[in-house]
Amino acid sequence: MKWIRYGVTLSKLTENHLEMVRYWRNHPEVSKYMEFRQPITAEMQKNWFAAVNNSENFFFIIEHNKNAVGLISTANINYHSKTGSCGIFVWDAAWAGSPVPVFAALSMLDFVFLILDLEYTNIKVHKENKKAVAYNLSLGYELLPDTAGSVFRQYRLQREKYFIKAAFLRKLGKKMFGNASYLYVNPHEDMPNNITKLPEQALTQLNITLATHN
Repeated sequence: MKWIRYGVTLSKLTENHLEMVRYWRNHPEVSKYMEFRQPITAEMQKNWFAAVNNSENFFFIIEHNKNAVGLISTANINYHSKTGSCGIFVWDAAWAGSPVPVFAALSMLDFVFLILDLEYTNIKVHKENKKAVAYNLSLGYELLPDTAGSVFRQYRLQREKYFIKAAFLRKLGKKMFGNASYLYVNPHEDMPNNITKLPEQALTQLNITLATHN
């Protein structure tokens, strides 16, 4: 699967990406903000991928100008309660302070709220990761009070709050890159049923071109 919006391509994680992701996930500049900081072995990475390679987890490589710059995800999706847990890390320092992570997050949130039709997403952020805290607040995430004293604090984003808080950034993205979106689906992948039966709201807001690929 590929999801293209706001000038960013999100390519669904495959086995071919695992060693690259493992290398960067183990990098000190990335792992210092992670809850799990022990070195990840190749076997651990393969076992993890086997557990998350399904329709309840969407892990995407962030690509910009044909370069892989990070990983973004919505995981542990419950389609009954319409909830999921989001995460992102950008390993390419050249892009970490650029608008790319912001537009990748907007693209991901448009995907989960308008295509997957979720109602809430949760995110966990290290309290010292000030940039991540600031930009998640700008998207509409709100701190869960019972985690305020924790090193890793949890935030929740409600769908309508996102569209209100992120309206300016989404408008800027459309102005810079246009409102066209492209969703390429591999028919052999494990996907939720509504991926190919998109809600009217998604078709209207995202101006989607839907196609299949191998």
